[in-house]
Order: sequence, then C-alpha cells, then structure tokens
Amino acid sequence: MRLVVCPRDELPQFHDAAITHFVSLIDPEDWRSPPSSPAKALHRVQLLFHDLDDIEVELPDYARYLAPTDEDIRVLVDFGKSLRSLEDWGLLVHCEAGISRCSAAAITLLAAAGYPPQIAFGLVRRACSEMLPNRRILRIADDLLGLGGRLHRMADNYRRKAFLRAGVEDPTNVLAGKSLRPGAGFHKILGKMSHSWRTRFGTRAGDSRGGRGPASQESPDGSSGGSSMNVRVKISLHHGMVYVLDGDAPLFVMPTTNGNPNRPTPLGSFQVIEKIEHYCANTFGFWTKENSIVSGDSTQCPGPGYRYNEFPLDYWVSFYPRYGLHVGAVWDTSLDHGCLRLHEKAARDLYATVRTGTPVSVAETQPEDLTLGRRHPKHLDFSEDDLPGPSSALGSHWVS
Repeated sequence: MRLVVCPRDELPQFHDAAITHFVSLIDPEDWRSPPSSPAKALHRVQLLFHDLDDIEVELPDYARYLAPTDEDIRVLVDFGKSLRSLEDWGLLVHCEAGISRCSAAAITLLAAAGYPPQIAFGLVRRACSEMLPNRRILRIADDLLGLGGRLHRMADNYRRKAFLRAGVEDPTNVLAGKSLRPGAGFHKILGKMSHSWRTRFGTRAGDSRGGRGPASQESPDGSSGGSSMNVRVKISLHHGMVYVLDGDAPLFVMPTTNGNPNRPTPLGSFQVIEKIEHYCANTFGFWTKENSIVSGDSTQCPGPGYRYNEFPLDYWVSFYPRYGLHVGAVWDTSLDHGCLRLHEKAARDLYATVRTGTPVSVAETQPEDLTLGRRHPKHLDFSEDDLPGPSSALGSHWVS
C-alpha cells in the first residue's frame, strides 16, 4: 500500500508515481478546472464541497457554501471498500490546502478498506503531518461504517491537542464575529504556528513497507540547526530516565521504557549516528485483518487475509546500529526490543536538540538519578496498549 495526502499544488510531482486510485476534493467553484490525475491512476473519484465543519454549517454566514453531505461520504466509503480485495494499491487524496478535507477523506478510505480506525488515523498522520481532519466528514463516515463515533472522537481529540500545543484556539470552535471563507481560519492559525508546523514533511509517495522515511535535514558539519556543542545524553536503565544536559545544566529529564531481558539495551558510551524524523522498524511490525492486530516480523504471517505494516518509530535518534530512542508508550517495565521509548513531545524535543555526534551514555544508573531523577516524577502510559499487540489497536500516543 502506498498513501499520499497532499495539497493541490503538489499534484504534479506525483504524476508518474505508482498511484492506482485517485481522490480529488475541490471547491465547487473550481469545477471547470479540475486537476489532472496521476498517469497510472485507473480509478478516480472527484467530489465538490467546501471545507465546512459541523459548527460552521449552523452559522448563517456560511450558508452560501456547500458542506460535505452523506452522499459525498458514501462515495468515499464505497471507493475505500473497493480496495479490500486488492493485494497492492497506491492511493492519492488531495484537497486545496492538503490539511483538512483530504486527511479526513483518507482516514475514511482506509477505514472502509478494512484498516482499524486507529491504524487508519495513524497512517494518514504519517502521510500528512500537518493534518487537521474535518470532523463533519468523519462523523458521517462513523455512521456509514458503524464505528460508533470513534473517528469523530479521535479527530476532535487530535485537533484539540494540536491547537493546544500551538497555543491558539481552534477556529471552528471559537469563530470571529465576521464571516471567514471556509479554510481561511486554518491558514490564519497556521500562520501563528511554529515553523515546524508550517513546513510540510512526512511520507508522500513512499511505500508503507519501504522502511525508513526521509532523513533529518542537517548542515554540512552534522548539526541540526542550533544544538549546542556541549549537549550530551545520559540514560539510566534501572531508573528508566533520560537526562539531556548542556554541559552540567539540565535541558530535559524524560521517562523512558527500555529493552526487555531478551533484547536488552546496549550499555556503554556512544554517540548519535542517525536522525530520521519518520522511521519504520525494518523487520518488526504488525499484521492487520479487520479488527485483529498481531505483532510479528514480515516473515511470520499469522494467516490468510492479513496485511503487514512496519512499526512506526517517529523522531528516531540512533546511537548504535538498530538501537535508538523514538516515540512510544512509556511503561514502568522493560518491554521494548532494545530501543528506548519516549513520550511524543519528549522525543520531539530530543530530536530537535541533539545532532550527529552528540555523546550518549547508557548505564544501569547515572549520578543524576539522585538529583534530577528524584525531582521529576514519571508520567506513564499504563492506560495505553503496548504496541503492537494481539487484538489491540494503536494507542493514542501514536496519534496524539
């Protein structure tokens, strides 16, 4: 499976990509000038509606715009269901800005294709890191797919956290007194967000089974754009803590989950050898079939009809071949395959702070355990599934 979620102006770069199914979401006033579909796309759908959420539909100022209807979303659901019988396919979904309509549509399509809701949500997020899914589309999709509101709740929770991190209000929740053209609120908000939010990144035409994502952007000297030469990382396996220091001054104190006894985290003095923003485990992943998820490697298919997915390791910082720190559920026990899991914000901060060559010390204990470690409580994820796991869905830490 290959998934691309993008704005209209990026379509030309995918003209010759291995795209078999193409979904075009355009504003109704642009119906006379639809975009060209990828050359290899044999199956196409074009829908005309504006980026209206349920909140906006109720406002008189938005009455002249066309909201997505039940019939529009039924077309998406049927199109997604047609993918179930295919062994391989490439899907491209676009809208004008590549943020709201197309991300919600892509989630709908994957859910209709048989992916569990949280996996569908997570895969789209990897393809569209700036996504702010349209909740009206997903509310209708929930009804049509009988998902009991799961997609809508996930989108609502995701948007709330996204705008909270950005320090601004969701424009569809708190509207200004004057009318805004649909979508304008998103662009105003995005203009206030950090550069990392406004810079598009993530997998585009990459195959979900293709291994690693794009490498981090580093300057010729190996830096990541501003990290101190004195930054160092100290990891205490016994206490499950990561200390990021600038000289002797603490920058971050992060709880972590380290390797299990069969795959222990290597001990010693290392340095950062690789940074990849969106990485996937090369051999370990999970098999999905309808609502069943079974962990395992690519050679251990649990039965007919299962689809293999590589396990995502976002904000990957490697200090030893095949070992590193990445986003994951943090538990107070050794569960991982030798790597170290961090909360998403912690992993993102670490990724932005270290550079190739940053020293990394891994030991059973560290002197900082007696000082920094005692002053910083561990916030754990006991309510979340260890991922991937049999008959479980991807935990919220992957999509938050």
